[in-house]
Amino acid sequence: MKITNNASFKTACIVGYGNHARNKIIPALKKANINLKFLISSKKIKLDNIIIFNDINKALDIIDKKTLIIICSPPHLHAKQSILFIKHGFNVIVEKPIALNEKEIREVILETENFKVLLIENFMYEHTKMFKKVVTYFKKEKTQIDRININFIIPALKYKSFRNSKKFGCSFIFDIGSYVISILNHLNIKYSLHSSNIRRNKNGLENLHLTIPQANKKKIIINFGYGIRYKNNIIFTIRKKKITFDKIFYGAEAYKNISYKSSSILKVERLFDVNGFENIFSKKIIYWKKKYKKNHKNYLINTIKLQELNNIYNK
Repeated sequence: MKITNNASFKTACIVGYGNHARNKIIPALKKANINLKFLISSKKIKLDNIIIFNDINKALDIIDKKTLIIICSPPHLHAKQSILFIKHGFNVIVEKPIALNEKEIREVILETENFKVLLIENFMYEHTKMFKKVVTYFKKEKTQIDRININFIIPALKYKSFRNSKKFGCSFIFDIGSYVISILNHLNIKYSLHSSNIRRNKNGLENLHLTIPQANKKKIIINFGYGIRYKNNIIFTIRKKKITFDKIFYGAEAYKNISYKSSSILKVERLFDVNGFENIFSKKIIYWKKKYKKNHKNYLINTIKLQELNNIYNK
C-alpha cells in the first residue's frame, strides 16, 4: 500500500492481546479517536464490536489495507509478524524492540522500503514532554557536562510475562535495555561496549551496571534491569551541580520532576506530562513519512547495540 498523506489513522488491528494491549494500547486508541476494529490473538476472548481472529493468515484476507496494524505480541515474534503484514501492504506499529538481531532488522527495513509502507516503533517515552526537555538540555549543555547517570530499574515481576521468559535470549536487555540504548542514540553519544565495562549488580536479580568512558575523562554510568526499588531518571552533572530528569522513560500521563541541585540549594520544576501512546497514535501520517529514513537508521543502530550487549551478557 502506497504511503499517503492522509490526516491520520482511522482504524486499527491489534496483534497479541495481553496486559499491555488491554491496559495501555486500547485506552490510548480510544483517546486518539482510532477505531479498534480487529484483534488477532491465540487466546479465546470476546470484546464488544471488535472482530477477533485466532488465525493471522485468515485475518490478512479480510482486514482493509488502510487499517493500522499494532503488534503487541512477545518480542521474538515482532520481526516475523511485521514482515508478514508489510508484505501485504499494511502500515505497522511494533512494540519495542522491532527485532532481536541485525539480520532481522535489516530484513524488516528492506521489506518496508520495498512495499512503501510505514514502520513505527512504539517507543512511547520519545513522544513525551520530558523526552523533549532532556534532548534540549543536553544539546545546550553537552560540552559542559562531566557525567551522565542513566537509571532504569523496575521491581522483579511476580507474574508470568514475556519479560521473564527465556524464549528470546535475555529478555530484560531487549525490554528495559532498549530504553537505555535508545536515549544514547537520540543524544547522539558515540560509544563502544566492552565486557570490561559491564558488570552484573550483586543483588541476585537480572540487572547491569555499565560504565562508558568518554573523552576528557567524562563518563556515562548506566544501571538498568530488575531491582528492589523503582528508579527511572537521567542525571547530568556539571561540576558540582546535578540536574535530574525524573521518570524519563515513563510514557503514561503523570506529574514528573526536574530538579536542580547545587551544594545546599535545591530547585524543583514540576511538569505534567502527556500520554506518549496517545501522542503516537494521534500523529498525522505525513509526520511519520518525514521521519521515514531517520527512523530506519535509528532502528538499525539500536538493534545492533542491543544484540551486542546481549551477547556480552550471555558469554
